[in-house]
Amino acid sequence: MSDCAFRIGSSDLHRLIRPQLQDVPLCPHGSVLESELEKLGATRHVIDFSVNTNPLGPPPGVAKALATVDFSRYPDPDARPLRAALADRLRVDAHSLLMGNGSAELIWLIALAFLEPDDRVLIVGPTFGEYERACKIMGAQVVQYHARMDQSFRPEPGKIRQLISRLQPKLVFLCNPNNPTGVLLPSDCIDATLGNSEALTIIDEAYATFAPEKADFPRPSPSAGRILLRSLTKDYALTGLRLGYVVAEPETIEALETVRPPWSVNGMAQAAGLACLGDPEHLRRSLEAIETAKRYLYTALGALGLHPLGSAANFFLLEVGDAPGFRRQLLEHGCCVRDCTSFGLPQFVRIGVRTLPECQTLVEVIANVLGTQPGRTAS
Repeated sequence: MSDCAFRIGSSDLHRLIRPQLQDVPLCPHGSVLESELEKLGATRHVIDFSVNTNPLGPPPGVAKALATVDFSRYPDPDARPLRAALADRLRVDAHSLLMGNGSAELIWLIALAFLEPDDRVLIVGPTFGEYERACKIMGAQVVQYHARMDQSFRPEPGKIRQLISRLQPKLVFLCNPNNPTGVLLPSDCIDATLGNSEALTIIDEAYATFAPEKADFPRPSPSAGRILLRSLTKDYALTGLRLGYVVAEPETIEALETVRPPWSVNGMAQAAGLACLGDPEHLRRSLEAIETAKRYLYTALGALGLHPLGSAANFFLLEVGDAPGFRRQLLEHGCCVRDCTSFGLPQFVRIGVRTLPECQTLVEVIANVLGTQPGRTAS
């Protein structure tokens, strides 16, 4: 029997939990769970439009690369071969890069490395909920700027500058193109929005690869006071493996490395990342397929009397009135879309662009739900 007489009861345990965790919001994500399908009695395959990844899947070489991974060995803790290949692709110094277990882990590492209780954070929204969640776990005071629907969800630079001036936040989060609105801000607009802020600005470009207008983007490079986030998970449909990266100044990278758990990027993800970077043609074909399917969706949904909002990304918002109900109806017919209630947009769903045949199926399902006849011509 143990000599230690102390036991933690439920009341003691509650006392030990950090009080900041009481204010941490839930952060729903896309996709559909097996438990949800079981409740609906849905047994057939569901086409998932609620996620915004490459609809063609990973390059063919990924499966071959995964077969070479030795599961009995620890992965390279710094993902050095992958980091070097990515640095060569981006033409940046490898010391300005950090690989992560998806960009979500990197968001949490940023909060862990830079935030203390009661630090102020400004988030430009409506947007991805993990920014707020990670910051509140650290006890930060989070203020959200909400772009207005009647302005097509485009942020107003002047109002954001006023907020920054008044709040003096330690961090500013800006998603570009934004999730879920698809709004893309050119680099000069971002500079005008941030003004002369001394805040550390995190620009999340998880969907930049899918933006046709991205030619305006400066080449990813480390710059003072900014952290750039990108997602190979989205680019190459590595959702089950998770792979993202940060571009920042070496001093910032060192801070993130200090708080990163060991071996956070597993060996399979590292091997898959190298295979993806070695097949640029796959990504080119994917972007062409996405653009074709996206044009079709805008035309076909418009013919049904629906009005997709303009988007620079591989997804868009669609106003449907009752988003939870609309999603549920589509799910019963084998298609899943993202209910945007958690973004504060309960009248919208977000639709991720998939292959043209899958998009044609979605339009048929929506037409069935609405009781109208779809067109099937891609424009």
